[in-house]
Amino acid sequence: MVRKRNRKFQLSLSEVATIVVCFHLSHYREFKNYYLIEIKKNLKSEFPKAVSYNRFVELMPNALSVIASFLSNSCLGKCSGISFIDSTILKVCDNRRIHSHKTCPVSIFSYGKNRN
Repeated sequence: MVRKRNRKFQLSLSEVATIVVCFHLSHYREFKNYYLIEIKKNLKSEFPKAVSYNRFVELMPNALSVIASFLSNSCLGKCSGISFIDSTILKVCDNRRIHSHKTCPVSIFSYGKNRN
């Protein structure tokens, strides 16, 4: 039987959520570089109890509810009464290679021509 530690978080959930949101506002493409350079080095005074990168990745799913509630309460615009959905066709792959396409399971989606 594998024992798992139930250690308390060194970072609070709000700190984890702040780091994740700030990453998306930054110019970094990879989260690992952002965390190791910006958080662990440049922002060390703002996050003195910053955990290792691997531990932070383990903590990220716990902050999902905090981020979701933040987005639903503050980042959605007011509905004007009229909403539009773009139904432009997206060509996924050539029909000859349709069975080797691994992105979407064929059992969920159908394929064929657009019927306008």
